[in-house]
Amino acid sequence: MDSRQRYTEVERPYEYDEGFIVSLRQHAKQDLVDILRLIEDNAPYLPKKDGWVQEVGGVLKGEEPLFFMVEFLHQEGEPPLFLDLTTIDCDSYLDYIIEDSYLIDTEK
Repeated sequence: MDSRQRYTEVERPYEYDEGFIVSLRQHAKQDLVDILRLIEDNAPYLPKKDGWVQEVGGVLKGEEPLFFMVEFLHQEGEPPLFLDLTTIDCDSYLDYIIEDSYLIDTEK
């Protein structure tokens, strides 16, 4: 007897705003993949502040590092919602490190 294949929805531990998707598309494909991997790895550990938009810094290491800031909303009982992605300079990224508000690369 053949059984019918059923669709099961996969829950992501995060959500994307349309503005975030638009800002992602401004980057090279490999950078986009690496940024999304960093976000996915760090999403469960992002701080929760109901009603407050927060920011974290990130870096893609390489010959020419790419420093960026991710704006997100993370409320109690909900997955983080990523709102925007902006390229920043090295000094701004270092400020995020000092504030202990940065994405950690768990693969490298």
